Amino acid sequence: TRLKELLSDEETAEQIRNKDYGKLLSNHKMQAVFQDKELLKKMFALNKKLAEEDGENEDSTDETSPKILEIRPE
Repeated sequence: TRLKELLSDEETAEQIRNKDYGKLLSNHKMQAVFQDKELLKKMFALNKKLAEEDGENEDSTDETSPKILEIRPE
């Protein structure tokens, strides 16, 4: 699958580990993922589910917890 290919590429995996967003955004393999609307829908659904589960397990008054930004595909 497209994600397996993406994560098996050592250069891309290194960019992900280093959180090198500039290089990731210009990475042709990552751009292909962004063009796959069905894959994006699945990723957003997973993100939403994880956010909901995280909300169930944490105190909502905790100001130090990271916030999740949800971006929906058009």
